Amino acid sequence: MAATFTGILADWLHDSVPGSPAELADHLWPLLLALHRAGSRSPAAASAAAPRRP
Repeated sequence: MAATFTGILADWLHDSVPGSPAELADHLWPLLLALHRAGSRSPAAASAAAPRRP
């Protein structure tokens, strides 16, 4: 998650990503929240959610 934020921020600072700080935040926060939610699943929860093979 930190690498994603750092990469996008660096691209924005070097004008590779257009927009104002507010526009960047509007797009970046939902992405970071989704990454955080995806990474916070425990291995047990992930395996329980996986379909079982017969």
